[in-house]
Amino acid sequence: MNLPSPPPSPVLYLHGDSFASVFSLLGPTVKVFKYKGASARGEPLFAQGLDKVDSKLGIGEQLVARLESARPSDVLLQFGAVDLHINYLWQLKARGREASDPQEWVQKVANDYSAFLTSQVVPFATRSGIKVYIAAASPPVVEDSYLEAAAEKYISKNGVVPLMPLCLAAHPHNLATRSAMVHRFNALLGAFCAMHDCLSLVDISRHLGDPRDATRVASEFVDQIDPTNVHLLWEPTLPHWVRALPPLAHLAPSLASPEAAERLARGKVVFEREKRERMRMREREWAGVGGTG
Repeated sequence: MNLPSPPPSPVLYLHGDSFASVFSLLGPTVKVFKYKGASARGEPLFAQGLDKVDSKLGIGEQLVARLESARPSDVLLQFGAVDLHINYLWQLKARGREASDPQEWVQKVANDYSAFLTSQVVPFATRSGIKVYIAAASPPVVEDSYLEAAAEKYISKNGVVPLMPLCLAAHPHNLATRSAMVHRFNALLGAFCAMHDCLSLVDISRHLGDPRDATRVASEFVDQIDPTNVHLLWEPTLPHWVRALPPLAHLAPSLASPEAAERLARGKVVFEREKRERMRMREREWAGVGGTG
């Protein structure tokens, strides 16, 4: 009697926000723990900060408990993008003149993330011999003309009442400003990681730029169906993550094969087809709400 083979053990454990979903393409090779809407900062409205003791979801506590239980040799943490791409806009719309400016916001997010890592992750990783990779925040991809729609889409998911429009915001939020915020945040994160042997920053941003316009991400990585999508496309982005992460580097040759490239291309086509259908359904729903019958 042949017993079924046990599933392969993950070579990397990942804890992150929605921007970590790309790694689900690797199946059991990466154990993905996704904390939707998780904030490195922990704004009062969302109460989902890593280091926030009264967090509604207890994300930081869950993360640490899972690390202590699994004790993996390699871990990737991917947080901060939600704070830069979504929560920054929320606080502009919600707080008016009291909102943090770009520099203040980046510093606050970096400080809170570093505080969580210092108090909860670094001591345990050092004692346990765990290597922790810290994912840099991805660059912004939503053009200024779609930013209000993007803000409304993501903020409304949290049940927030209507807020002031971004055009009345007290601080800048254009693409150049948002790109500079990400660059500064990643620089602060890299400097912090350099102070701890157990931490290492992983940044694929330099592979994503548009060769014709250094301020923008190349179109192949951007959702062309939904211009309000703040996330990078999974399929074209995955090979860059695999090459950048030592625990996954052995997969790079197979991902570069024609067969793998074809599978990823098919996956992107399926995503685009399904996204078009979801957007059509959403448009029909809105038309029904706004119609006179």
